[in-house]
Amino acid sequence: MITIFYPKVGSILGQIGSIAGLFIVYILPVITYLKKFRTELEHPLLAKAIADDMYEFKNTGHIDMKSPKIVIKRALIENQTPNTRRKLTKMADEPQA
Repeated sequence: MITIFYPKVGSILGQIGSIAGLFIVYILPVITYLKKFRTELEHPLLAKAIADDMYEFKNTGHIDMKSPKIVIKRALIENQTPNTRRKLTKMADEPQA
């Protein structure tokens, strides 16, 4: 259908390929790094758990839930500073919604 209006399909595919290459080479790595950096700032324990492979997925079985919960393994939590441990204990004591 496109060839009826513009017979040089190769030039269109070349432009699409160059834009996709630009995205893959330059933009995607920057977005990935910024996402990782944001996670490290907002949730440092979660970022450490992901980096050290100290997490597991927990599915609660709710149909409304869009993604599984990430549960950090106890060994990583026990190696944290007392201040961090206090925050985690407080968060664990809160009722789950």
